[in-house]
Amino acid sequence: MTKQRRLTTAEIDAQIDAATQREADERAAGLRADAVWYDHASGYLMLRMTNRRLFGVSVADIPYLKNLTPAQLGSVSLSPSGGGLHWEALDMHLDVPSLLFDALGSRGVARVWATAAGRQTSPAKARSARANGAKGGRPRKHAA
Repeated sequence: MTKQRRLTTAEIDAQIDAATQREADERAAGLRADAVWYDHASGYLMLRMTNRRLFGVSVADIPYLKNLTPAQLGSVSLSPSGGGLHWEALDMHLDVPSLLFDALGSRGVARVWATAAGRQTSPAKARSARANGAKGGRPRKHAA
């Protein structure tokens, strides 16, 4: 059996910083929820995302939820980070990004992340844009 190395305080702090940044990126990309409820009339679990979009998924499409009663479905709560759904009485948890990934498929999620990434600014991105501009910018598209 190999002995595991203990992490240093600096390594732990770096992991916490990285996790905090991932959470902020997911929140900005709309992969976190700020409200959740079950809509009995439609049979949909509704999420209001941090980017102000509404997302609904049929509970019939979620194996863990399809046999629950409306009262059980209505007892859903949101984790403080907005990244998880929780049913206390059932001791059941669902991950919001995973739910989105399953519902939208990999292309839909990739599109959300690409849009968010394109909106990001950083000193490195600004330097790159200035350097590209000094070279004349993007090549013009010529009609064939």
